[in-house]
Amino acid sequence: MTVLGPTFPPCKIIHPPGMIQKEATLFHYYQSEKCKDWKNVYYNVRVGKGIPLQEDYPSEISIDWIMSTQHRIDALIETQDNVIIVEVRSLAGRTSFGALILYKQLYEKDPIIQLPVKLVIVSDYIYGQMLESFTENGIEVYLSK
Repeated sequence: MTVLGPTFPPCKIIHPPGMIQKEATLFHYYQSEKCKDWKNVYYNVRVGKGIPLQEDYPSEISIDWIMSTQHRIDALIETQDNVIIVEVRSLAGRTSFGALILYKQLYEKDPIIQLPVKLVIVSDYIYGQMLESFTENGIEVYLSK
């Protein structure tokens, strides 16, 4: 179940929900260079089924629990031609790579916006051979200051 949440203006600089300050700063560099081509931005997008509660609870508690256990995409950007899934991570490596692959798979099982999916890693540093792995797998790399 994909939950986009509220839409944010593409070029408005805010502190994205769910991002720590360092990662928000990295994202702002990316945003300031790329936002003119964006239609909509969604932050903290939930994907996947989450973990259902094992006991009977009121529906609002069950829904909150499932949403809190779903995987979360840092930013999902809608353009004219694509949906861009963005992972923002200082010192990006294997974990970032795996997260992006998982997010794409989960989003494509329940796509809210019917466009091809692109993957982007925004970071200040990419570990060793990971840069090659990102690019060989079609993941765009954006290195912020």
